Order: sequence, then C-alpha cells, then structure tokens
Amino acid sequence: HLATRRIDGAIALFKGLMEKFPQQARDEHVGLSLAVCYEEKNDFKAARAVLNEIRGFYPRPDFIDLKIQRLAEREAQLPGAQGLRK
Repeated sequence: HLATRRIDGAIALFKGLMEKFPQQARDEHVGLSLAVCYEEKNDFKAARAVLNEIRGFYPRPDFIDLKIQRLAEREAQLPGAQGLRK
C-alpha cells in the first residue's frame, strides 16, 4: 500500500500488525513505517506520537529524536503555521 501511495490502507495495515504482533512489529520497525505514512499525509502530530511510542524500543533513540525534531520543523513551515518561536 505504501509503495502504491494508498496511504490510508498502509496505515490500517501497519496499525493492525502492531496490535496483532507487537514484538515482531517492534523487531521489524513497523512503527517507523507507520510514522512515514502519517508524515506523507502531513499529519505530523500523529507521526510524532508514533515515534514517541516506539522510541524506547528502537535501537537508536537519537535517530528517533532527530526525526521528531525534523517533523516539528516541517510542521512549523506549513502555510498558516505560527512557526517555531524561541
């Protein structure tokens, strides 16, 4: 589904895999693919939520932190966004 750009189908599939086979989904990094699907739909909040959920199981949490930071930056650059304030 993801390769053919049927994002909603891919989201449903990945969520189902994570529910039915949680350990194998962690081992195969299905959550990362799910986050990519949400990112494709510009649902950055959902993508960050998934990444935060899998952060503790991912072998490189620094990579997940970087992805979360980049998603926040992309979201801030969307039309109508208030941007990141310092």
